[in-house]
Amino acid sequence: MKKILVSLIAVVMLAITATAHVNAFDYTDNDDVAGTTTKLEKYLVFDKDAQTPGVTFTYTMSGLTSQIDATATTLAVYPGITPDLVKVNGTANSGTTPFTAGEAKTNGALVGVATADQAYVKKDINLDFSGVTFTEPGVYRYFIQESQTAGVTTDLDTKAATANKTWRTVDVYVEDTDAANGGANGAHDLVITGYVAYEGKLETGGPASTTTATPSGSSKTGDLANATTANGNEVSGSTKNNKYVNEYDSCDLDFAKEVTGNQGSRDKYFAFTVKLTGDTDKLPSDTDVFVVDMTNATQGDISSALNAATTVSGNNPSASGTDPITVTGADLKAGKTFYLQHGQNIKIQGLPAGATYTVTEAEEDYTKTASVVTNYKNATTGVLKEKDALSDANGTDAVARDNLVSTSFSNAKNGVIPTGVMVSVAGGVGLIGIALFALLALNRKKEIEE
Repeated sequence: MKKILVSLIAVVMLAITATAHVNAFDYTDNDDVAGTTTKLEKYLVFDKDAQTPGVTFTYTMSGLTSQIDATATTLAVYPGITPDLVKVNGTANSGTTPFTAGEAKTNGALVGVATADQAYVKKDINLDFSGVTFTEPGVYRYFIQESQTAGVTTDLDTKAATANKTWRTVDVYVEDTDAANGGANGAHDLVITGYVAYEGKLETGGPASTTTATPSGSSKTGDLANATTANGNEVSGSTKNNKYVNEYDSCDLDFAKEVTGNQGSRDKYFAFTVKLTGDTDKLPSDTDVFVVDMTNATQGDISSALNAATTVSGNNPSASGTDPITVTGADLKAGKTFYLQHGQNIKIQGLPAGATYTVTEAEEDYTKTASVVTNYKNATTGVLKEKDALSDANGTDAVARDNLVSTSFSNAKNGVIPTGVMVSVAGGVGLIGIALFALLALNRKKEIEE
C-alpha cells in the first residue's frame, strides 16, 4: 500500500511539473522588440538684433546603473539596455546638434521659449533606439546629457537644480500584448508603447503603477511627452520636459579706423589684431563660427589696393558665394589680423558674453590714440557684455547700444613748413624788386636830361 501511495505521489508531482513546463513562457527572438525613434526639441535663443551664432551642442547617452525596485504604488525601473547603441542625430551614443552662423531665425515670443525682444532657432535632437533589443516587458531608463557651451545659459525654463539642467531622463515603456491587445494567435509579443522625458537625471523613483502605466502624451514616435500632459502616472515629484531651451548671451565687437593730420594718408592700410582671452568656460570652442560684417571694409587680399603709404600686407576675410563672411573661435583665440583704412570699420557678430577682447594696432610712424573716434569710444580691451556695453567712463557717444562694444584707433600725422624760409624768400624778392624799380627810375631820369 505504501509503495502504491509513493508511486501515486510521484505521478502527481510529474504531472504538476509537466503542467508547469507547459504553462511557462519564454520570449523568443520573434517576440523580442527593437526600439523605435523619438526626438527632443532644441531651442537656441538670443537677442533679436543678433545673428545666429555658429555653435554646436553635443549630446551623450547613458543608462540607469542600478534597478529601481517596485513599490506598492510604483513600477520597477530597469537600467537602459546598451545605451551605446542609441543613436543621437545619426551617431551612436554621442551626437551633435550644430547651429550655422547667420542661419535663418524666428523673431518674437514663443511660450516657454523666447520673449518679444528675442529670436530663436529650433532644431531636433533625434533619438534612434532601433539598435537596441528589448527582451522583457518593463520600464527602461536612459539619460541624455548636453555639453556646456561658452556664452550659453542652460535651460532657463527648467525647475531642475543647476547641476541637473543639462540632463534629461528618457523612460522607454515595453509591454506584453496578447491576442486581445493585438498579438497574433494569442502570442505574447513585446511592443514599445511610449517614451517619456523628464527634467534632470532621475536616479530614484519609478512611475505610478496604475492601470494605464504609460503617462499620457507619450508616443511610439515623434515628440516626447511634454510637461503639460501629466495624468498622475509620472514619477512622483518630477517634471516632464521634451525640450532644451538655451539662451546665448552674445555681444558684437565693432572696431574702426580714423586718420587725421595734413600728412596722414587716407588710403593707407593699418593692421588690427583681435584676440579673445579668459577662462575656458567663457571662450568659444575652436569650431564655433562667427559672422563678420565687412560692409564698410575691403574684402580679401589688400595687396591689390596697396599704395606707397602702406607698409603692411595680408588678407581680410572675404565672401564665398552667398555664404556670410566668417571667422572661427580658433582664429580669434590665436589672434586674427584685419586691415582698415581711414573711415572703415569691421564688426564681428555674436561673440560669447564674458570673454575678454583685446584690439591692438601695429605700430606706424603716426601718433596713435585709442577710443576717441565718434561712437567708437569703448576701451580697446575689456570684457564683452550683453547689456550696457558702453562704459560710464566713455559714455559720451550719441547712440545707446546693448550687446555691442565699439572701439577704435585714431592716427595723426602732421608736418610743418618752416616759416623762416618763406620770410627770407619774400624779403629777398622784395629787395630785388626795389632795386629794379630804382634802376628803372634812374634810367628814366637820364633819358629826360639828355
